[in-house]
Amino acid sequence: MDWVRSISVRYKSRKFRSEVAGTGMVPRTRQALRYYPVLLSTVGCIISCSSQKTAESSFLSHLPQSGEADGWSPAEPPQHVAGEDLFLLINGGAEIYHEYGFEQAAVLSYSDDDDRSLNLEVYEMKDPAGAYGIFTFKRGNSCQSLDIGDGSCLQDYYLNLWKGRYLITVIGFDTEQETRDGLISLARSVAKKIDAAGNRPPILAWLPREELDETSIRYLRGNLALFRTYEFGTGNVFGVTEGVTARVGEQMVFAFRYSNESEASSWFDNAFEQLSQSEKFRNVAKRDGTLLALDANDQHLAGTHHQNCIVLVLGDEPQALAETLEILKQRISNHVS
Repeated sequence: MDWVRSISVRYKSRKFRSEVAGTGMVPRTRQALRYYPVLLSTVGCIISCSSQKTAESSFLSHLPQSGEADGWSPAEPPQHVAGEDLFLLINGGAEIYHEYGFEQAAVLSYSDDDDRSLNLEVYEMKDPAGAYGIFTFKRGNSCQSLDIGDGSCLQDYYLNLWKGRYLITVIGFDTEQETRDGLISLARSVAKKIDAAGNRPPILAWLPREELDETSIRYLRGNLALFRTYEFGTGNVFGVTEGVTARVGEQMVFAFRYSNESEASSWFDNAFEQLSQSEKFRNVAKRDGTLLALDANDQHLAGTHHQNCIVLVLGDEPQALAETLEILKQRISNHVS
């Protein structure tokens, strides 16, 4: 690449052009320079492809090899996908990963000396918040928390954990103790190979602490995750790009963040119009700036916009909903950024 650049520089110099005048070199040099952009493009492609291979190799180094996971060894070469190719790996389920900022993934089967099998899935997201979000989406409401990575959840025959920008899922095919031990061993082995840790998104500080069910927390990066948690409508009724939902006692709370107060107010008005026309909700009204409604299960919904946020509470007792709304507004005032 340096010699190509030197030709361009020499040709632009007056001394060089005078030296070759009348020799027939100028036309050939000009002709050669016409291929200069093509050459640069080819070199750039080679460098880019090399960088992609390096990134893929670095990513695959997180997969445990033989002897690194207490008797569990790779049974076959890993599958690797990046970007839109995730749809080839997860039929019908890739959209939610992309909503959280998916970049690349690897899937690999492991076996032990007794022919037990485990599947390991490692996903790299754009940032730790995205990894935490997809972790909250995949874990169940009742699971055993383990001290692995930045957060982990063990259930009957599978384990989810997140660390830094990575989500790790280990899946077994039975609930025997040896299989569960294998889930934990593989998970610990991957976590050790990931250097950077992550922090939970600051928006979680908005949630009331009393009676909060930690395993019910879902961090949202778009409407698809919200829709799969609670259906306000088929479209993006609240224009969600970031939010959190969780169970607090007998209530479900929702909090969405916007770029400014005006945007929050606009989406709140849009949601009021959408819910007013929805067949799922009835008795939709606004009282003193608070949205009130009943859903199809006779659950009361109350919500308002506060600063650059929208907060909602769903439950049985209207007075309890109003109290939780006030708690949410106070916590937002203390922690909003």
